[in-house]
Amino acid sequence: MGGKNKQRTKGNVRPSSSGRAAELLARESGSVPGFVGFGISTSNDPGYVPAVHGAEEIDNLVDADFRLVLRKLSKRDTVTKLKAVQEFGAMCQERESDVVRGVLPYWPRIYCKISVDHDRRVREAAQQAFEQLILKVKRNLAPYLKGLMGHWLVAQCDTYSPAASAAAVAFQAAFPLSKQPEALSFCKEEVLNVLQDNLLKETADTLSDPQSVPEEEREAKYMRLLTSSLLALKRLLTVLPQSDCEALAKRLANIIAQGKFWKYSKHKSPQSLCTSLFKFTTPDEKGDCPSFVPSCKLSPLLQVRGALFELVAALCELTPQLLQAEAARVCSAVLLGIDDSDPVVLPPLWEAVLHVISSIQDCWSHVNVRKGVLPKLWALLAEGGRGLATVLHPNMLPFLSKLPAEVTEPKLHFCTTFFSSITQGLASERALASPSECAAIVYATMECLRFVLLQSVAEGAEQRDLQSAGEGAEQRALQSAGEGAEQRALQRAGEGAEQRALQRAGEGAEQRALQSAGEGAEQRALQRAGEGAEQRALQRAGEGAEQRALQSALLCQQLLPLIDKALGTPALQRGPLFPQISEMLVSWEKRVTGDEAAAFQRLLTDFWEGLGRLCARRVDCEETEPAALEGIASLLEVMYDPDNPARKQAKGKKAVKICFAEQEGKGEEDGPSAGRPVTEPADGFGKRKPPPPSGHLLELVCQLAELSVVYVCERDSEKHLRFLALLLRAFPRPQVFGVLLGPGHGKVEPDTQLGALAQNPAVRFLLRRVALWLRQDDGKDTDLLVDMVFSALRCCGSNTEQTLVLNRIAVRLPAITVSHAGFHVPTAHRFDHHLLCHPPSQQMDLKWGVLLQIVQKACANAGHLELCGGWLRDPVLGERLVRLAGELCTLGLEASPSAFSALPGQHSHSWALISLALSQQHNNEPLIGKVYVERIVERLHATLSEAKGMSDAGNVEPLVSFISDVASNFFSSVKGCLLLPAANDLLLTTFQLCAQDPALAHLSGASLLRMESLYSVWRLTVAVVLCILPVHALLQKLKLAYTAGVHSLVTHLGAGVTKGTFLHSAAAWVKRQLLTSLLSVQSLQVLVQAVQSLTETLATAQKNGCVLPQFIGSLTPTREEWFCLRQALPPQWIKRPLLAGRLRACGDCPCMEVWSVRASGKLPAHLCASALLGRIIFIAVPVGEQQEETDTSVHPDLSYTVAEILYALQWCEEMEHCSAMVAEYHQLLQEWNVAENACSPSLAEAGLLNTLFTRSREEGDLWSLTLASYIQKGRPAAAIIKSLYDNVESFYPLSKHTVSTIQVLCPWLATAEREALISLSVADLLNWQERVQDSAHSVWACLAVLNCCLQATTPVEEEILLAVVATVLECRNSREEWFLFSSDLGKASAAELALPVEMMRFLCWLVDHSPTVLCSTHWDFLLCSMLAWLETASESSGSFWNPWVQQFVCANCELIAKLTEFFAALPAGLAEQLPPELSSEWQEFFVEGVYTLLLPLLVNIPEQCTNQKFPTAEFPEPDEQLFPLAVAEAVGEALVHMPVRLLTHNKLPARFVAGQRSSLPDGLQSLLNTLTPLLIFKARPLQLAVYHMLHKVMPLLPESDCERANAKSDDEEEEEPSLSPPAAIMSILTTTEELLESILGSIQVGEFAVVVPLSTEHCCILGYLLAWKLLLTFFKAAPSQLRVQYSLHLRKSRSLHTLLLHLFRLMPENPTLPGQLAEAAGKEPKSFFTESLSLSLRQNEGVQFEVPHLACSVYYCALKDLPAMVRLWWTSQEKRVFSTVDKFTSKYVSGVLSAQEIASVQSSTQTFQSMTVKARSATREVIATYSVDDIFIELVIQLPQNYPLGSISVESGRRVGVAVQQWRNWMLQLSTYLTHQNGSIMEGLSLWKNNVEKRFEGVEDCMICFSVIHGSNYSLPKKACRTCKKKFHSACLVIQEHMSFSKCKIP
Repeated sequence: MGGKNKQRTKGNVRPSSSGRAAELLARESGSVPGFVGFGISTSNDPGYVPAVHGAEEIDNLVDADFRLVLRKLSKRDTVTKLKAVQEFGAMCQERESDVVRGVLPYWPRIYCKISVDHDRRVREAAQQAFEQLILKVKRNLAPYLKGLMGHWLVAQCDTYSPAASAAAVAFQAAFPLSKQPEALSFCKEEVLNVLQDNLLKETADTLSDPQSVPEEEREAKYMRLLTSSLLALKRLLTVLPQSDCEALAKRLANIIAQGKFWKYSKHKSPQSLCTSLFKFTTPDEKGDCPSFVPSCKLSPLLQVRGALFELVAALCELTPQLLQAEAARVCSAVLLGIDDSDPVVLPPLWEAVLHVISSIQDCWSHVNVRKGVLPKLWALLAEGGRGLATVLHPNMLPFLSKLPAEVTEPKLHFCTTFFSSITQGLASERALASPSECAAIVYATMECLRFVLLQSVAEGAEQRDLQSAGEGAEQRALQSAGEGAEQRALQRAGEGAEQRALQRAGEGAEQRALQSAGEGAEQRALQRAGEGAEQRALQRAGEGAEQRALQSALLCQQLLPLIDKALGTPALQRGPLFPQISEMLVSWEKRVTGDEAAAFQRLLTDFWEGLGRLCARRVDCEETEPAALEGIASLLEVMYDPDNPARKQAKGKKAVKICFAEQEGKGEEDGPSAGRPVTEPADGFGKRKPPPPSGHLLELVCQLAELSVVYVCERDSEKHLRFLALLLRAFPRPQVFGVLLGPGHGKVEPDTQLGALAQNPAVRFLLRRVALWLRQDDGKDTDLLVDMVFSALRCCGSNTEQTLVLNRIAVRLPAITVSHAGFHVPTAHRFDHHLLCHPPSQQMDLKWGVLLQIVQKACANAGHLELCGGWLRDPVLGERLVRLAGELCTLGLEASPSAFSALPGQHSHSWALISLALSQQHNNEPLIGKVYVERIVERLHATLSEAKGMSDAGNVEPLVSFISDVASNFFSSVKGCLLLPAANDLLLTTFQLCAQDPALAHLSGASLLRMESLYSVWRLTVAVVLCILPVHALLQKLKLAYTAGVHSLVTHLGAGVTKGTFLHSAAAWVKRQLLTSLLSVQSLQVLVQAVQSLTETLATAQKNGCVLPQFIGSLTPTREEWFCLRQALPPQWIKRPLLAGRLRACGDCPCMEVWSVRASGKLPAHLCASALLGRIIFIAVPVGEQQEETDTSVHPDLSYTVAEILYALQWCEEMEHCSAMVAEYHQLLQEWNVAENACSPSLAEAGLLNTLFTRSREEGDLWSLTLASYIQKGRPAAAIIKSLYDNVESFYPLSKHTVSTIQVLCPWLATAEREALISLSVADLLNWQERVQDSAHSVWACLAVLNCCLQATTPVEEEILLAVVATVLECRNSREEWFLFSSDLGKASAAELALPVEMMRFLCWLVDHSPTVLCSTHWDFLLCSMLAWLETASESSGSFWNPWVQQFVCANCELIAKLTEFFAALPAGLAEQLPPELSSEWQEFFVEGVYTLLLPLLVNIPEQCTNQKFPTAEFPEPDEQLFPLAVAEAVGEALVHMPVRLLTHNKLPARFVAGQRSSLPDGLQSLLNTLTPLLIFKARPLQLAVYHMLHKVMPLLPESDCERANAKSDDEEEEEPSLSPPAAIMSILTTTEELLESILGSIQVGEFAVVVPLSTEHCCILGYLLAWKLLLTFFKAAPSQLRVQYSLHLRKSRSLHTLLLHLFRLMPENPTLPGQLAEAAGKEPKSFFTESLSLSLRQNEGVQFEVPHLACSVYYCALKDLPAMVRLWWTSQEKRVFSTVDKFTSKYVSGVLSAQEIASVQSSTQTFQSMTVKARSATREVIATYSVDDIFIELVIQLPQNYPLGSISVESGRRVGVAVQQWRNWMLQLSTYLTHQNGSIMEGLSLWKNNVEKRFEGVEDCMICFSVIHGSNYSLPKKACRTCKKKFHSACLVIQEHMSFSKCKIP
């Protein structure tokens, strides 16, 4: 219906959705008849939605849009319904309430349908839409409420939570919480009708149409409806008042009486649904189920059962009388399914179980409990609840408490089975793997066990009470009965005797009768009483034995085995078992004083006896696992102190615990079943000390300790030692220590030091055993022994006693002599005996590692610190630590590395102990005595100062490293530590070491590597890997030390920068380092990093914000110091800006020695100071302060300092050919972003621009360039620049500094200001004669300002230009010496050279912009001056080292280039405005004169460099400052325009090479021999200039070989020789091939070699590629016949083979042109093959891509001009190279070449007689049609994908009049020509056409190649056989093969 992906028939415009069809009908009102519908009946039953055209009264009620949406809701398509529901909700929200109310009559029917829709999205959207409807209609919903409420309640119980929540929200919107019971009560009958129908009448087939809905979907919907209905019924009963529930009792009884209702408890889905549960579905297909149904928590089958049990539990709670009538069904459904383990069913099932057994009195009579219930429960418990222990086991105690006696009899068997099953489940995998599962089982076990024991004890007490009461009553009854019987007997006997006596008349007879009657009655009474007492006594004895047997069985068979199991299982030890046992014991001990004292006393006795046997068995075994011993210790500790917070385990969800109420009542309800759970809050833990251990516990501990010490002493058991330590830690009792001493304590002699303390068992054990163990090196765990020490200290009475004991064990062995009468010395420790006998002088101290552990444990635990606090501050320990620090420092300074490695193990923790003693505090006091802290710090400082000046670095670096760690911990941990003078000195020394060059501080990286062997000896507390410790690692440790000290100094003491303080001393030392020390880049970097760390620490620690500026101010040089630092900078910086025209400088010219001197290895002090301040100053002035003004009062010289930093940066940028150190320094500043930070807005507002402008105007030179760079980066507004000066008149009179400043500002000035500058300058220029002394300077300054303004495109009038030219001519006439004609430029000053330069620049601008202003006189002056200046430059070539002379030559060459370009291409109409003879004079006279001087000048530059500067160098290095690289570049750019005729007829000196064969004219050969060596000169401008000149003459060279080839005789005997390309170029190739092999030989073909720009390798590769470029140009210009001979020579020399291998090392893997913008989609990006290479002499930004681009260009030309040779090379390569070349060429080159080849065919002007050629670019085909007479031939040439590597295929087109064999021959010939000829397709076709025509002319084919014209050398068959008279090509003929097949005699 609404499918989006269905195919629509072409032309079908009808909507594919029925909903959209309905919308179409609504739009076409009147044209389509309406549908017949049903309206609203008088009974208010919901009717169908009316049609568009129905009853008019209906149409008025329902809005048209609502009508359309409601009709969409009745569609089957899910997407349509979903969109319709969403649209309905939106319309309800947007429309008026009157409009929405019209929908209400139709909404109940639609809602009842869509609320149970299969798609969960539709159900959720329906509830959301319903909410909008409710909010709009409100009370108007009431008439329709009964039709909605049933399905509405079902929707609130939807299995899809979002849908249920939405329905609940809607219900809340309709009815407040207080009104909801009333609303449900109003509709209770209707709701119950709906629920009854859903539960009893509906089926899967009645809910959904079987014809259209799949069976799986029907079943899923049915189960979901069942679940929701059951839950809805529960909700209904819960919400309804009790009276309404009673009113519905009959109907509810009818429902639960149905058999179908109870079948849901065993609901089984059809096979189809079970099968569907294992299918992958989607939410669209299966509504509620996620994509994989078996993993779904709420599968439909289980939801039904869970909902039913929830309903049963609610019925039991609310209407128990209803279920009593159906007790049989209820009990069978609930109790027989007790083993259900599904996570969905189990919680409601057990809720129902508990309610059933509580509500139904005779529930157990309806099931067979022993066969149907309990076995299932035992199996479930034995499996650990099957992963549901957290849900199942909390129900065990309530379940157990409700079981009657008939179920649990016999009680012993029942309890044994129950607890065995539950403990068996504790061993399941799930229980052991899950802590929560294990804890739940443990809690349930202990709760049930305690309950059963308490119940047993209570039952015994109750029976005894009842029995005693019965005995008393019986005795009283018997007594009264006996007395009455006796009296009655006596009375009767008396009466009878009296009568008989009277009758017999004898008194004796009466007495005998009375006696016998009394005796008989008494005997019978006594007999009956004895028998009753005996029976009752036997009964009581039997019942008591049964209770005791049950209690004993629970203890011995359940609890103790559980404890034993826990001791072997760490998971149970970590659980709540031990706390639960402890809690149980505490409860029993409390009940010992009650009525059941005997029973609980017996339980405690049995428990402790069993636990003692269990623990003793574990301890008294050598193979016992350590975990079991730790478990015993843990159990005993928990029993002793259960409220210890360290033992409490976090229980996230369990906030209450179970306890049992005291047995107060003995009634029926409060009797045995009164042990119901009582909750009490889990309160916090008190800080009270635990009570003394009970006698049983202490006795057990002593027993186990005695066993453990035997194993420790006799068998050296470390696990028993650990167990003993744990016991002593938990039970530091004298009784325990007394047991450890043994049965005979021995006689102890009096000890004057210990006194009475010597009698303390703990002290005696400590001195006898523990102290000896601590001094032994037998591998015992000292950590455990130290714990024993603290346990023994707890038995001392005071701190004095504790200090005395610690001093005794820490310093010397105990001076106690022991009588060995009662003390057994084990065999394994016989060596202890001789230790006890040594005198005190021979006894050794305790190891430092043990002392370290004692101090560490004391610092980590407040209780331990309290025990040994007095000892730590005792002088004994303090003196020992002072001596230790001295010994370590002395050892570190004097010992050799080998001595370090030989140190004993006792020193391994010495430094860590010193660090810990210094860094720890207690109550703001040092851990040890303050005086000892100061003494240790003084010793460390003295050692560090001594180490700083030692030359033997290898010995002190470990020492420095360790002292750094100690200092770092000390500074960071101890507040106020820097109040000690020694600490302040230590901090300064640490900072100096960190800030000093490692080489100067003797901390070299190589020596640090030797620390690897010291790691095992000098191991620190803070683990630092010293295996490969570089320099920065040690510096980092020093940095941590001093930064910690500075932070403590500023934070805690508030120190400032005053004289004598650390900050002042550090600043003074750093400033001294900057100004006086010679620093390298590495030294500077170390210094800067140290100061930066200090500065950052100050920035974070300072409180008032003034410490950091004061510190930076102390570092900053004064203005006088800055001036001296600037004067010390080398002046070589001026060359680059001067030659680039960015600076007008006319100062003093440095001598040649200044330019030739190489830079030193140290940085100038100005650079060092600038780098340091540039790194730290922006910490005080954050760059992010965009809007806040900088506080200049705090930073008074901020702008001045930043200006100096920018000055240093500009100096680095201008240094050309600077040293590697300066380049590294500049790179370092760029990485620090110093320039970007300096240009921040905060500094601009601080007046930095004004400062730079002032410095530029006052000093000029580099300050002007600094100002220019700052303006270029910051780009300030014109108004800001204008504010720097009043007006342009303020620059006058002009000075050299103001000229430089004007040059900087000129591009940023307004046009009007530049025009004013021109006017002022021209006015001064016209009055130049008025200045007598500085007239030359005035003319220079005016011309310089004029040129600056002209270069800024300032408009100027012609009259002004003419006036300037006239002034220059006037100067020429009166002051000719200013022009330096025929002068020695080497003797001219910089000012004298600057004036002609400005004149040349002005004349150059005139030629370029206003040539028509010049008249004939002006042109004569210009041209003659240009030539005269060139002659002067040629004569002064020896002075080219001078930058001002280079500037003179460059300006002259620029003028020459402008003139050449001007006369070479005169614009149209301009020639008429020039003097008539000007052009001819230039061509006939000046051109030859200019280039006759320029060409030798270019050649002389490298020759002069080689002869003067580098007399022995084969390839001079033009990297020196003296090399005139700028002159070479300028002369080269001028020579690029040199005409070819002047090149061929040059006047260079003749230069020939001996043995060189050449047919070239002498002049041309001399030109080649002169220029080609310059191709590999290491000067890029020179290489490119030579290339451009030779490129012009290359096409002329093959002419000489053509004449030579034509003059060659046709002697057939002579073999055809190969011709060599020009020998001069081939010699260059030979030379460079060797160099390239050494450069690129190690790189595989296909890998890209990165070439450093302008390096020696770059120039060598550039020359090699340029030579090949020239050679390919020469090859392309040669005719076809000569190409063959040239190719043969290249093949023999393998030059091309070498070239191609090198090219595939130089071409990039992706030759895409860099810097491209995002192109349109589908457009091919530009590459090095599609774009031509511009070999400009000037260095541009793309010079790094020059070699890769040139390599691609050479490869492209080789493929284009030598395809056959490249193809031959490609086919001969190995597989890897073959594949690499093929992929690269196919991807990047073939497409370009193919397109160009096809385009050349299409645009070719070459015509063939009788043949036409066409091209198809799309298919890369060329079609040649040849026709002559009756012959018609058509050939199709197909270019391959990897053209030209692949073979060109020739396919057959149409042919007429040609035999098949001939046709095949011609096709083979054409294919051969195209494959083997080095030319284009047109040339191959021409060759083939000539061959065909020769065939028609009668020339016979060669009998070897069957072709007339040879395919490679284009020769005819000339070699004739004298026998057969056949002719052959010389190249085809192989004499041996021919003679083997014939007997011909070939001459």
